Amino acid sequence: YQVGPPKVNLQPVYQGRQPLLKTFVQPAVLRHIDSGKRWLAELRRVSVVFVNLTAPFKPSVRAVQELQSTIVQMQSVIYKYEGTVRQFIIDDKGSVMIAGFGLPGTSHEDDPFRAVLTAVEIVSQLAAVNVTASAGVTTGKAFCGDVGSDSRREYAMVGDIVNLSARLMAAADGAVLICADTYDACKLSPSFHTLNFESLAPIRVKGKANPIPIYRPTPRTLLMPQKSRMRSRRTIIGREAEFELLERLVEVISQRDAVGASQRFEQPLSKEYKPLNLAPYDYKLSLSSSTSRFPSPGKLMMSYASSDGSSAHVTPTNSGGAIPVLPVGGGARPCTVLIIEGEAGVGKTIMMQQLELMVGDDQKTFSATADQLDSTTPYHAWRDIFDTVLDDKKQLPEALVEQVGRELAPLLKVVLPHAANLAENEHTQFMPSQQRAETTQAVALRLLSLIVPPGSLISLDNANWLDSASWSLLQAASKSLDNILFAISLRPLLSNVPFQLSRMRNSSKCVEMVLHNLPEEHTQQLIAQCLGLNAPRIPKQVVTLIQRKGNGNPFLTEEIVFALRESGKVQISPQGDLKSVQEIEESINFVPNSLQALLTSKVDRLSSSQQICLKIASCIGQSFVVKMLLELMPSSHDKSPPAVKADLDGLVAAGMLVQAEPEPELEYAFSNTLIKEVVYGLMLFSQRRQVHSSVVDYYNKEFPGNSTYYPLLAYHNKHAEKNDEAVQLYVQAGSACLINYANKEAAAFLTEAIAINTKGNKHFGLEAIATERKVAQAYYNLGQFDRADEHFRKALELMAIAIPVRDQKIKQPDKKKTAAWTFFQPTEAFEKREVQHRKREAVISILALAKVNYFGCNKGIATFCAQLALLLADQTGNTYHCEAYAISSLTCGINGQHEVAESFVNKGQELAGKKQLDALKTLQQLTGMYYAGAAKWQLAKQNFTSAIDNGKTIGDLKSVEECQIFLGSVLFLEGELKNSIRVTKDALRSGLLHSSLLWVVASCPPLRPCSVIAYRVSALDPRPPPPPQLSSRCRANVGCAALVGTVFDLAAAASANLAAPT
Repeated sequence: YQVGPPKVNLQPVYQGRQPLLKTFVQPAVLRHIDSGKRWLAELRRVSVVFVNLTAPFKPSVRAVQELQSTIVQMQSVIYKYEGTVRQFIIDDKGSVMIAGFGLPGTSHEDDPFRAVLTAVEIVSQLAAVNVTASAGVTTGKAFCGDVGSDSRREYAMVGDIVNLSARLMAAADGAVLICADTYDACKLSPSFHTLNFESLAPIRVKGKANPIPIYRPTPRTLLMPQKSRMRSRRTIIGREAEFELLERLVEVISQRDAVGASQRFEQPLSKEYKPLNLAPYDYKLSLSSSTSRFPSPGKLMMSYASSDGSSAHVTPTNSGGAIPVLPVGGGARPCTVLIIEGEAGVGKTIMMQQLELMVGDDQKTFSATADQLDSTTPYHAWRDIFDTVLDDKKQLPEALVEQVGRELAPLLKVVLPHAANLAENEHTQFMPSQQRAETTQAVALRLLSLIVPPGSLISLDNANWLDSASWSLLQAASKSLDNILFAISLRPLLSNVPFQLSRMRNSSKCVEMVLHNLPEEHTQQLIAQCLGLNAPRIPKQVVTLIQRKGNGNPFLTEEIVFALRESGKVQISPQGDLKSVQEIEESINFVPNSLQALLTSKVDRLSSSQQICLKIASCIGQSFVVKMLLELMPSSHDKSPPAVKADLDGLVAAGMLVQAEPEPELEYAFSNTLIKEVVYGLMLFSQRRQVHSSVVDYYNKEFPGNSTYYPLLAYHNKHAEKNDEAVQLYVQAGSACLINYANKEAAAFLTEAIAINTKGNKHFGLEAIATERKVAQAYYNLGQFDRADEHFRKALELMAIAIPVRDQKIKQPDKKKTAAWTFFQPTEAFEKREVQHRKREAVISILALAKVNYFGCNKGIATFCAQLALLLADQTGNTYHCEAYAISSLTCGINGQHEVAESFVNKGQELAGKKQLDALKTLQQLTGMYYAGAAKWQLAKQNFTSAIDNGKTIGDLKSVEECQIFLGSVLFLEGELKNSIRVTKDALRSGLLHSSLLWVVASCPPLRPCSVIAYRVSALDPRPPPPPQLSSRCRANVGCAALVGTVFDLAAAASANLAAPT
């Protein structure tokens, strides 16, 4: 007698019998069996069917034969609707068949409806042979993968919906019961009407605290579904007018290229870091009426300059009408901007590729693609274009270094991160952030002018993912380069439209092409090309059904046609006619409605090795180099370059990937963002975490210490759940962006760091304080004062400092209590070495809050913050002490304490001296604001003029623009209208040229109610403005309110002369 399992040699049992054994394994498992167990499991939305045969099993030959027949019958129905048999078990309660819909290889968007059809048909068919069956159907997300040990494993669906399906089966009592989620999903199916759904009273089931809503479906008509399919290459139909426009654009650029020589940048950049004075742009007043950017389907809208200087809009039809003459205004040979806009799948990328083919000359074609993953990395989309200038040693040629200026060349590191000869020097290392951002753009623009010859094409695909610095460079280049065609494609932006894009759209040199879905006649041609038929051979009813299903979207239409063709429902006679039109009409109802469902089905049909490549690539990003992919491939997979290259080529042939770069730096990219998103969504969190962690290791090994990759490393660390490293990198990336004055990106990175810290309950510490203050500074620079106020207050709260709020009774700060502050929370451990650093953070935040509330007309809070800053600033350096005196003079001025205000001005001037230009500039600007508020116009003009000169000397363009706006306001109030408009126009032109929203203008909306000034400005017939009408809030300070109120009016007057939106 032997205890335990017998010792059996298993090797002979399955040796040579793999084909037989494979019949017992699910197809989803067979496809992954050689790819490593960690790649088999996925999180998928599935529908689960439990079917119970209530008759007990009897151990007899006849009973076994009957059971076999029943199982075959159930399997036939499951496979008919392309489900998967998970398990068949027999116990004392009967026999149970478990099936799944939506598993790899057999997924469809209408899987819930297929599952219900399967259950209803099984119960009906078995009832016809006197077999009682009950079924339960549920839908939701479940773990789908292998479970068990290394010696015995099985493929399973695990999750709450699986248990609920079994409960519903037990309660069905000879019928079919489905959950509410399944019912809601079935309602989206076009075949929903083929079943009756009866709502029943909610029931209680084990494992659920509340009653479960249920429905009972009963049959009407059963339809045949689609089968799996593949897809061939896309074709182009119905874009004749668009192609004609592209040809005309290329022709115009070529004609201009043959006329004269361009005005090039000849002088080196100033060593004093003054931003490059780029060629002026010819702004013109738009006299056209408001015309919608979105013409009717099949039409194009073009904006062009007429002979009288006004602008007009033309919408040529698709009938081949003449294309109007394109804009030639502006400089001698201006640039043209083509904006191609449309939803996913309408053919934007194809239009961009056709445009590149029309240009033909590789030396004059520069293309790049923006990526969502890098949408916060400054200038990332431009790097592919700038990288073309690097030599074999990855260095910027010396000739170009000399032409852009050797002292300023290191600033190009942000657009040429791989350049080996762009190390920081004494001129760039400590450059102020605003000046660095402006000068970097100017140097990048200069380099662009040297490498892109006139008559070239610069194309930027997926421009909706461009970062703000890339938008700025694009706008500046479109104004300043010589005879370049800029083509950008993007999806419609319904919110957060970049300011630079709006400016380009308002230019008379912009041509917009809005791609719409195809009308029915073009859909018919597309169907015919996909099937290799003549268009008249396609029955009208089939075209109408496909048009209704795909809504005329070219990509979705092709997917539907290929699905029908490969289902076997589309058969072509020798005469070129379609057979079985009736079956085509029925099968169309089972074609998925969304691109996401189509792509999921397409991914499921790939080989397991191809799916592994896609999954790893989806974690890397929109594009990836093969070298990195090989490093990240699992050890169980064939990692040899030929094998991986074969998989990648297969994915290119399937339309999933495109080759972005040839050998030796072989690079691929996803052909569509949706493909990457769908593939990434199929992965388990553990799988994503492991790949992201491997990506981090790769970057740290290949590019150690390279700050260019901090945003990428932060992203991957976050998704690898390495939160401490992610926070550190987000802070470093945000701080770098703040230094480079990329405020939008800085706010995004730093906010992400704060969110991770908050999630991990790491709210305190000097680093958390500095992060809050930096994100507040970023919002302050962007002019978003409400959000800046919020984060400055949070930074102070972390140091146990409370600032009064509006409508609260405000007392003067107590000097004794302030001196006793520790700048630590009561629950924090006191660190004496941090006190001075925290005090500095507190002073910076309080000074900023004083300015925020001053501009927001919160007089009491502004005064409190100014007094508090003055008490704390004595040990934080002259710069902050000077600023505290200046802010205090402003608040004293609005409280009518002019003698005290004058004394603060004098103390600040003594402290600043003449050598500390940064502190002196700040003091002069704020002092000018005080004198303007006190109606001392001459002193105000002197201080603003001095601040402008000092700002130019140190390269602080932001302060220069602010002071110009304020100086223009003072001149306006003095009646010097022409000088006022001249100064204000200079500020506005500077801001528009560098694509920055003027800080002062951005700060004015909350102040607008303080003063409403009616005026009428004409450059030819100037008239003095009427006296301002002031609200009661600001009557105590007439000059300041009038100054603030005129800022927008002056901007409007200047913009009217610049054709810029106010």
